Amino acid sequence: MAKLSLWFSKSQAGLYELERTLFVSNDHIDKEIVAVRGKTAGAYKHAGTFQWTPGVKALSVICMTAVARQLKRVKSILPLLEGGKDSLASSLDYALNKQPEWLFDMFGTDKNGNTYLRQLLLRSNPGRRWRGTVSISLNEQLLAPQSINIYVENALVKSAEELRRLALAIENQAARTSATNTNIDKNESGTLSIGEVIGSIITPVNENDIQDIFNYEEEQFPGSHATKERLLEWFQHDPNNFMCIKEKDASFMAYYIIFFLKPAALDAFLTGNLLEDDIQHTDLATPSSEVYLEQSELHICVFASRMHASMFTVDLLWHLIGRILDLAINGCLSTIYAEAATKEGQAFLARFGFSPCYRAVGDPLFQLKFDLKILHEWERKYRLRSFCRDSSNAFQLSEVNKLRNLNPEHEKMQVAIIIRRMKKEDIPAAAHVYTSAFPQQTFSKEWLECAFNSFPKCQLFVAEQSTKIVGLILWTEKSGFRKEAFFELEQIIVHPEFQRKGIGSQLIIESLPEVGSKIAERHACLKNIIINTQSDNNSQELYRKTLGAKPVAIVSKKFMADGVYMIAKDVKIPLKVTS
Repeated sequence: MAKLSLWFSKSQAGLYELERTLFVSNDHIDKEIVAVRGKTAGAYKHAGTFQWTPGVKALSVICMTAVARQLKRVKSILPLLEGGKDSLASSLDYALNKQPEWLFDMFGTDKNGNTYLRQLLLRSNPGRRWRGTVSISLNEQLLAPQSINIYVENALVKSAEELRRLALAIENQAARTSATNTNIDKNESGTLSIGEVIGSIITPVNENDIQDIFNYEEEQFPGSHATKERLLEWFQHDPNNFMCIKEKDASFMAYYIIFFLKPAALDAFLTGNLLEDDIQHTDLATPSSEVYLEQSELHICVFASRMHASMFTVDLLWHLIGRILDLAINGCLSTIYAEAATKEGQAFLARFGFSPCYRAVGDPLFQLKFDLKILHEWERKYRLRSFCRDSSNAFQLSEVNKLRNLNPEHEKMQVAIIIRRMKKEDIPAAAHVYTSAFPQQTFSKEWLECAFNSFPKCQLFVAEQSTKIVGLILWTEKSGFRKEAFFELEQIIVHPEFQRKGIGSQLIIESLPEVGSKIAERHACLKNIIINTQSDNNSQELYRKTLGAKPVAIVSKKFMADGVYMIAKDVKIPLKVTS
C-alpha cells in the first residue's frame, strides 16, 4: 500500500499552501520520494520540486477530502473533486495527460515510464472527451485514505472539520484566481462553484439571479404569489440549498431549491395548510450538515429550467441527485416530496420512481420512498450518467432505460441485489439461507456466530434483495496476519430460489475489494486465495471465471464425492472476470 504525506504552512497572504511532500510507492516501499516547493531543492538534497499550481491545489483538495471522509466514516459515491473547463479538476486532469516534470518529482515513475500518480487516481471523462465535468477519486486499492497524512505547521491534522475548511479555502482561492483571470464575477456568497460544463458554472444564486428568477416565475406561473423577498429569504437561510447553473455573464439556465422543513411545517405542507410559496425561514431546519443528515423525510425539491432537456438542465439535475444520494447513504433520508405543475414534470418524476401523494390544495404533489432497490438504481444511474448523452450532448431520457443492459451478469434480476458486510442481526436470516441450501448441515446459526465473532480473521458478507438475505460469503485468512495475506474462500451460499442468477459472481466480485481494503489498514496486500470444493460441484467454473483459480489437488472421497483444491495466485483487485 502506497503512503503519502503532505506538509502545509501559512503564506504571507494568510492562506495555507503546500510546502513539502513525501511519497512511498507500492513498487519501491524502501524508497522515499521527497518534493519541495520552489524552483530548486535548496537544502533538501536530491529532492524534486513543484510550484503552487492549480494541479497541485487540486491534488491537495483530493487528499484532504479523502482523509476527512475517512475520519467521519463517510462512504460517499461522489467523486472527491469534480469540475469542467478552468476548474481544479480539469487542471489536474490536464497534468495527468501531459505529465509535466513536477508529477515525476513528486511521485516517481511506474514500470511503464508514466508518473505513478496516474495509478493512484481514478478519472471519469479524462481529457473531457465529452462536454461536461471531469471527476476524480482515489484508487483506494493502491492509496487508502488512512495512508495519507496531512500536516499543518508540522502538526498532524486529525479533525475532519479542519480538513474540510482547509480544502474549501484552497478551492475558494482557486476560484478567485480563476474569476480574476477570466473576468467572471464571483458570486456574492463567496461560495465555491461546485460543478461546470463548458462556459457555465453551478453555484448558489446571488441577488441578481433572484430578481431574474422572480421575473421568470411571474411569467411562467402567473398564479404564484412568491415574492422577491421570499426568494431572498430562502437564499439567505442557506445559499447552498438554492443553486443554479448559468453561462458566463448571463442569467440562469436552471435552478433548484431544497427545503429542509421542521416536523410541524412538513405536516402543514402535506395537509395543504402550508404552500410552497408561503414557506418562511422559521419553517426551515437549522442550516447545518449534521442537522440535515438527521432528517428522515423533511426534504422538498423544487427544480425549474428555462431550457428543457438541455445539457445545462441535465448537469444541474445530476448535481441535485448527487446531493440527495449523499443524504440517503450517509444520513437518514427516506422520503422526498416534489411538486410538479406540468405534465412534463410529472412524467419526469415518474421516471425516477416518484408516485402521486394526495393533497387537498396546491400543485400536484409526488413522493419517493427510498428502499435498497431505488437507492441502488439512483446510485447506478448517477455513476453512469455520462452514458445519458448523445453526440450533440442532448439528454436522452430513453437512454436511462438502457443502462440495465450495460452489465448483463449483474442485472439479470428485476430487483437489485446489494452486497454488504454482514451485521450481527443478519445471522438468523443468513442461517436460514444456509440451511435451505444445505439441509444436512446442523447448527448453522452457531457456526455463523463463531465466524462473525472471529472478525477480522473471518469476513462475512451478505447478498440482500429488498431487505431479504438471499446469499452469503465467508472469507477466512489463513496462517496468521501476514504482509502478503493468504485467504480461503471458505463458503459461498445462495438460497435455492435465487441460484443461477449471477448472485454468486456478484458476491465474490463485490466483497473481495472490501476484504482488500480491510487488510490494507495494516498495510498488507492480498496474495493468494484457496478454495476447497467437490468434484460434483459446478461452482468450479465460477471460481475460474471470477478469481482465475485452478485445480491443484484432488482428495479421494473427501465427503460424498472427491474433494478438489483450487488456488488463485497473485490476485489483483478489481477482479477481471473471464468468459
